Amino acid sequence: MKMDKWRLFDKSTDGSEIYIKGGVIDEDITSIWYKFTSKSLNVCSNGNVLMTIDEKLTCDSQKKTKTQSEIARVFYKCKERKMKFSDRTLFNYFGEAIYSNDSEGRWKTIIPNTFAEDLYYKVCKN
Repeated sequence: MKMDKWRLFDKSTDGSEIYIKGGVIDEDITSIWYKFTSKSLNVCSNGNVLMTIDEKLTCDSQKKTKTQSEIARVFYKCKERKMKFSDRTLFNYFGEAIYSNDSEGRWKTIIPNTFAEDLYYKVCKN
């Protein structure tokens, strides 16, 4: 499966929208990027999401506001979502849990799928 279009993933109460672009091709995870459309969105942390700052982003340590780009990777706090990782959860070199293998050997998403397509979302390890 290949996904080329931006899809709405979440919309917060303040109106900021999170879009996802990415997908899975032959069980390989392609780049999964998120687009934030609200200028007021806190780029360092926003409620239940955390993110690393891409080279296209700058973050004001005092105001913590987006200043250049609207694209960033986001990581969901596992404790807030009460995730349970299976024994064969795989992590990339950033320490992000990307996908896991269940007890029957089937690949599954860690964050519940919100689209018809099988997208694999990254969540934090701790």
